[in-house]
Amino acid sequence: VQAIQKVERKIEHFHVSNANLAPISISEINYLVIKEALDDIGYSKYISLEMKRVDDKLRSFEDSVARFSHVFT
Repeated sequence: VQAIQKVERKIEHFHVSNANLAPISISEINYLVIKEALDDIGYSKYISLEMKRVDDKLRSFEDSVARFSHVFT
């Protein structure tokens, strides 16, 4: 949150990811806090989900997109 506030005028796009690009569906990161920080600075540009491939690609992708959409829309 502090990093977002510090560079708020410089953010052109924002990547949401997990440690080692693991699917966000298994994350313990509180993405709602991040979303609120982005809202607080008036950010309204692109937010992208970034993750690497895992064994169960489709399910992992669907779960991550569902969590991403729940928080960031």
